[in-house]
Amino acid sequence: MTKDRYGLTARDALALDAAKLSLTGRTQRQIAAELFVDRATVSKLLTTARAKGLLHTEVRDPRELDSELRGGLLELFPLASVRLVAPVGRGPMDLRRSLGQAGAQVLGSLVQDGDRIGIWWSQTTAALALAAVPAARRGVRVVDLNGTDPRLSPHPTWKHARAVLVDRWGAASRTMRDPLVFPTLGAKLDAELDGDLRSLLTEQAACRIAVFGTTTAHALVAALPDPLPPEEAAAVAERAVGHVCGRLIDAGARIAAPVTNQRTTGISLPALRTIEQKVLVAGGPEKVPAMTAILANRYADHLITDTATAALLLGSRSAD
Repeated sequence: MTKDRYGLTARDALALDAAKLSLTGRTQRQIAAELFVDRATVSKLLTTARAKGLLHTEVRDPRELDSELRGGLLELFPLASVRLVAPVGRGPMDLRRSLGQAGAQVLGSLVQDGDRIGIWWSQTTAALALAAVPAARRGVRVVDLNGTDPRLSPHPTWKHARAVLVDRWGAASRTMRDPLVFPTLGAKLDAELDGDLRSLLTEQAACRIAVFGTTTAHALVAALPDPLPPEEAAAVAERAVGHVCGRLIDAGARIAAPVTNQRTTGISLPALRTIEQKVLVAGGPEKVPAMTAILANRYADHLITDTATAALLLGSRSAD
């Protein structure tokens, strides 16, 4: 098909005309009349314009631009940036979708050629990966920060999200197949003698970017295939407010259950702190204690959260 000096086909030019008319508020019926085509063709032309990046629709939600909320969080916590979202809908899937879309934009702005990106996989970070825009990246490597117990099948959403992100950015990936918490300290030490796990832990610590969410301590422990011993479970229940990349923490972001931590594999808190760009993507009232601990103790440089959670974070610090 013949293209002009701008690389546009005749259909592209017609799609641009339809796009410009749509931005004036005209209906598809009115656009069809002006362009001497039918309504079905107008719909297809607008789809073409969006697919080729010729038509961008921007929604400026004042709630997401709340300077008081953003400024308050930047003043209270040592953050480089704050991104707020106002989800469409009130369910957890709506929140994850909005956080994922905003998180994908933030991550896309941070990534450079040759980067290692460590991702703690969850439903929220999977939504982020699925929202990533295709981009020409060179030498990017996606590294798992959490694994799957060998007795369990990999979470299908996480597996699919990783594959999508790798494909869209032309990246390589490094998967983690070991459990988060080993049954004994001896089992963990034996596993870390293996060259594959040892090199993975080294690669995790070498990431320039880390992307993670958080949950309550109860949610993390409940997802483990085996229950914690009673004394460890008691320590978690008494002190833990959540986790950072699988490390159970108290309100001061200190290790809440030392014995459990000894059996936990993956990136350590000291190694995480040295990563240059740490992105926390999380929202929901039940996560506020963990998020507060993470943010106040410099385990995140960039925050993506919803406006309701942002207000709770400000309130929690004001009450201290």
